Amino acid sequence: MRTSYSITLSLQVPVGIHYYGSFQLGENRKEAKNVFKKLKGKKDPISGCCIQMELSEKIGGISVSINVLNCCTDDLKENVAVITREIFRISQLEKDT
Repeated sequence: MRTSYSITLSLQVPVGIHYYGSFQLGENRKEAKNVFKKLKGKKDPISGCCIQMELSEKIGGISVSINVLNCCTDDLKENVAVITREIFRISQLEKDT
């Protein structure tokens, strides 16, 4: 069974959760967790802030949450840069093997 990892972005809005983006990190659990460790944010909800980043593992079509960060827009901006850089690095490693 194929396993993949992703980071999903969501906002808490008055009617519930609004999912608006996702980054596919590949199939390596260790790499995915290392990428997520580099991100800025807090485990606990931030007052007045509702951006959530969730690291998930998808096994056979079923998604399981591994970790969650809550962040503000400035953190999100930096996190997107980190994720993009790390996805590029990971894709280069996969290309070389």
